[in-house]
Amino acid sequence: MMSNQTEKNGAAHEPSKAKANGSQGKKSDTDEIVQLGMQGVELWHDKSSGRTFATIQIDSHAENYCLDSQSFQRYLESRFYFEHQKAAPANSVTNAIATLKAKALFEGKEHTPRLRVAGDDHSIHIDQGDDIWQSISVDANGYAITSQTPVKFVRRSGMMPLPVPRGCDIQLLRKYINVPNEVWPLILAWLLACMRPKGPYPVLILTGEQGSAKSTTAKMLRALVDPNKSPIRAAPKGLQDLAIAANNAHVLAFDNLSHISPWCSDGLCRISTGGGFATRTLYANDEETIFEAQRPIILTGIEDVASRADLADRAIVVTLPTISSDERRSEKEIWENFNRDAPAIFGGLLDLVSAAIRGLPNVKLTSRPRMADFAEFAVAAEQQMGLQKGEWMKLYLANIDSVNQGLVDDSLIIQTLLPELSTDVLVKTPTEWLETLNDSASDEVKRQKKWPKSARQLSGELRRLAPVMRRAGIEIDFETFSTQGRTKISMHLEEEPESQEPRGRDVDGVDDLGF
Repeated sequence: MMSNQTEKNGAAHEPSKAKANGSQGKKSDTDEIVQLGMQGVELWHDKSSGRTFATIQIDSHAENYCLDSQSFQRYLESRFYFEHQKAAPANSVTNAIATLKAKALFEGKEHTPRLRVAGDDHSIHIDQGDDIWQSISVDANGYAITSQTPVKFVRRSGMMPLPVPRGCDIQLLRKYINVPNEVWPLILAWLLACMRPKGPYPVLILTGEQGSAKSTTAKMLRALVDPNKSPIRAAPKGLQDLAIAANNAHVLAFDNLSHISPWCSDGLCRISTGGGFATRTLYANDEETIFEAQRPIILTGIEDVASRADLADRAIVVTLPTISSDERRSEKEIWENFNRDAPAIFGGLLDLVSAAIRGLPNVKLTSRPRMADFAEFAVAAEQQMGLQKGEWMKLYLANIDSVNQGLVDDSLIIQTLLPELSTDVLVKTPTEWLETLNDSASDEVKRQKKWPKSARQLSGELRRLAPVMRRAGIEIDFETFSTQGRTKISMHLEEEPESQEPRGRDVDGVDDLGF
């Protein structure tokens, strides 16, 4: 993504005519392009990936490009053209880029390239995405737009500018987001999390019948935090596609999912809380390319697609009510109004981020869910959301309980086990538990694809379901009775189902030292 100024003259440099004389040999095109490529340019590299970059001064701002990118190639070609009024030879450009990459890698400084957001929980920098490469700096005192960005932002194909903040009214978003009142603060918290430079990030799952505006909602939410020419996409076909998508956007949005395969669910979990993907660099060698990223995620589907406990544990699940025909508006009208209100909505979101930075040092959760860092940042801004102390945490834990109950209801194993359990402890081997299940289940249930066919498969499923079962009041233990490599599993019903709120702690999830 190259700015208009760069495309016009290949950076704000006056052409310097090469002077040849009898005592000085003519430079090769490659040498000429290398020289042009270094004028007013800082070459640097990313130590973790080994990728090389150039920071180009354009008027009063700087732009960052990967040396392998088409944008940097066009930059060199434009510099050569305005210098010589002819096209640069393709081989010379290729050779010049190879030389510049070597200089960046072996002579250039180390920096960390950033995508859309950077900083820490005290000062956050957001790439505006505009032609003059402005950024927004947010701290406890508010926000400011600057052209002197202190970090090395890079841009991927498809990135679009954020709204220019003007005014402050995030509640205007309510006109466009069709969600119940009890989940509105969770939507705000997801947007808030997207503005953090590091995760873990929650997975926002939008479900509902056809006609509940799931796709439009996903597009609008992304437009406020990471606009893109392709805001929502179909599900990836493999882990490599998922890794590449995470490497090229700050927010991932996958639309109209009917099912999430185990590999995809595991991959989304790694992206949500952080994890790496490895793939072969070339088929001709045995080296690996490592993709590592944490990203906010949106998923939409008619049904709740978080069918595995580890993904559900990271999710905020929102069911959108169906929009009646008399309330439905045209896409054109909705987007015209949204684009008009977006600057004020985005300004309100930035104020929410500033409030979270201000309040975070005073937050200490007495109940720490799986996504504890996300929860702390949201609690820090709950007063700015218009909530009372502890109210956001209650809403979040209620959402977790609802998601967990859905997993319990959907599990053939749990539903078959429940009638067999009591408060008395039952200890059996996986083979014996499988026999118990098969004796209790109908033939129709046993023909289901999800039904375990072996003791080993059952043991694996029970380990995966263990957190879900404990929240539902089923205590399961794999360690106490196992001996000499022989696995024994104990199960019993608790007298009181385990709550997300630890006993004896404040019900609001924030201790008395919080604000």
